[in-house]
Amino acid sequence: NKENANVAIDRISPSLAKAGIHSAWIADDTDRSGRTLYLVQAGHFATRKTASSVRKKNNLPQCIVTTAR
Repeated sequence: NKENANVAIDRISPSLAKAGIHSAWIADDTDRSGRTLYLVQAGHFATRKTASSVRKKNNLPQCIVTTAR
C-alpha cells in the first residue's frame, strides 16, 4: 500500500543520499488484475546499465532497474 511505499522511502533515503541520489518518489501503476501498485522510484539515469552500476557500487537495497515509460 502507499503507506508502505512511504516507509520504504524513509528507510532508503539516507543510503540514496550517500550515493548522490537526492530524489525518491512514489508512482502509481496498475497490475493485470486491476490492483493499484505503489512503486518507489529513485534517481534518473541515462541507461539501465548505469543505474545497476550505481546500485551495486553503493550497496543499495535489492531493486528492479527499469526504464521509464
